[in-house]
Amino acid sequence: MKHLVLGIMAAALLLVTQVALAIAVPNTDYDIMIEDVELRPGVEVDLHVEVYVNEDAPCQGRTFLAVHGFAHTAATWEPFIEALFDNNPTGPVVCRVAALNLLGRGDSSLPTGLTYGELLLDDHATALLATLDGLRQRGVRPTSLISHSQGSILVQMAQQRLIDSGTNLRRRFRIRNVIMLTSVLPAELPWAFSDSGAGEGVVAAFLTNDPVLGQVIDIPDAAFPGLFFADLMGNVVSGAPTPAQVGNLGYNAPEPLNASLQLVGAAPFSRPSIDRRIFAPQRGTRLFMATFEQDVLFPPAENTELYKYLTGDNRLRRLAVVEGPETVHDLHVSDPEGLLEDIADDIDI
Repeated sequence: MKHLVLGIMAAALLLVTQVALAIAVPNTDYDIMIEDVELRPGVEVDLHVEVYVNEDAPCQGRTFLAVHGFAHTAATWEPFIEALFDNNPTGPVVCRVAALNLLGRGDSSLPTGLTYGELLLDDHATALLATLDGLRQRGVRPTSLISHSQGSILVQMAQQRLIDSGTNLRRRFRIRNVIMLTSVLPAELPWAFSDSGAGEGVVAAFLTNDPVLGQVIDIPDAAFPGLFFADLMGNVVSGAPTPAQVGNLGYNAPEPLNASLQLVGAAPFSRPSIDRRIFAPQRGTRLFMATFEQDVLFPPAENTELYKYLTGDNRLRRLAVVEGPETVHDLHVSDPEGLLEDIADDIDI
């Protein structure tokens, strides 16, 4: 009799828990604000996360955190997320993607205590770690990070900071996988776009003095497709958004001058320094990387060396080199379905 009562109580508790979870977890897209995040002493921001929910498979598991690239916003993830929810050829169904709006874009606030233009990549990395903390406090526990371009170096910086403090992404946040869709290279590796001075040239070309933001890199909507959707011959690919769509969809955002100089290693800054093998197997988080044949910013040869540097995997088991005439830097926006199909054999999302 005692065992019967205990069994009934356990079943009832399980049912109540399932009902509570069903009520607590929204089955449509929603927003999260993480407020009063301290970047430095006396400098605070509020962070905005857009949570996209797979309405055909809402759940608490299989949640990703997405980190966008330079001059981009969380909105640039929408085409990829829609394709991922519709059909994920790389692995199981993904339930949610939480897309972070980095500082000063979306509903993420400007910093207190200094101008937006004075922010560094280090501040973005602090914001990323604070987002992981804030999401967990709100019951959103990503098991994978997916990043693009500048977002990928921020993930590396976050992992480096955690390792330096005696932990890592797996131990601290239970992050099992990191998927980098191209990546900025750290100071330890050659990067032709930076080393040639081309990166500093882009910074100078779009430098703007804004009365509110301070000194920023502000790329006009008209120039956005040519920078991020052009092939090696300078042709904008067929799936690229028009300048009007870039503005209407909220894809474009100014970048702080200091963070931009740090990104390309222009004076007075150096590119971020990252240790070798921060994603080696003993760290507990698997690194997958995709690199694109027609990417004018990060050629596959450079990102291949980065993958080996970060993992120690010279067999390139989790590296996908995506080839084709339209495999440009922002392939996740211009052809997300094609990207997912091309990486399915090498990357488990």
